[in-house]
Amino acid sequence: MLELRSINTYYGNIQALHDVSLTIKEGEIITLIGANGAGKSTTLMSISGIVPPRTGEILFHGQPIQDLSPDRIVALGICQVPEGRHIFPDLTVAENLDMGAFLRNDKQQIEEDLDYIYSLFPILRDRRNQPGGNLSGGEQQMLAISRALMARPSSCCWTSLPWDWRRWSPGRYLKLSRRSTGKTTQPFSWLNRTQTWRLRPPTGATCWKPVV
Repeated sequence: MLELRSINTYYGNIQALHDVSLTIKEGEIITLIGANGAGKSTTLMSISGIVPPRTGEILFHGQPIQDLSPDRIVALGICQVPEGRHIFPDLTVAENLDMGAFLRNDKQQIEEDLDYIYSLFPILRDRRNQPGGNLSGGEQQMLAISRALMARPSSCCWTSLPWDWRRWSPGRYLKLSRRSTGKTTQPFSWLNRTQTWRLRPPTGATCWKPVV
C-alpha cells in the first residue's frame, strides 16, 4: 500500500533521513521506534508532504506522491495526527472536526462519521461548542485523532500514540478506516500482522528493519 524507496530528507543543509526504505502492506500496523532525532517524525512528515524528500521515491498504491502537495496527499487517503496535536484553538470542537472533512462532499456519510466519532469520544460531543484551545491536553489529543479520522483515511500516520490508546479500542478506528474502503463486511482479521521498525544510525545500513 505504501512504500518508501531510499528517501533522503533535509532541513536546509542538514540531512535528517539517510536512504530510508520501508514497505507497508494494507492492514498492517507499523511502529517506528528510535532515539530523539533519529528521524521518526521526519519520516511521517515526508510521507505527508510537509517536509518532502529531496531524493528518493514514495509510492502510495503504486502512485508516486513525493512531489504532491500535502492537501493532494490527504485527498488520496493519507492523514497525519501531528506531534503536539496542532488543533485549531480558536475554532470549536465541531469546527475542528469539520476541517477534518474539508475535502469531502458526502454530507450524509460525514454526519454518520461524526456520530461515530462522538461515540468513540463522548467528551467531544459534550464540548462540541467549546473552543478547542479550552480542552485539556488529553481532550485535544482526542480531537486531533478525530479530526484525522473525519477525512476517512486509508492510511493514518500518528507521530505518537496516546499513552492509554488500548483503553479506547483502536479496533473501532480500524472499523472506520475499513469502512472508507467499502469493505465493511470483512472482520478485523484483515489485520494479519504488526511490525515494528527501528532506524539504524546513518553511518551504518540505513534501511528500516523489522525488530524480531
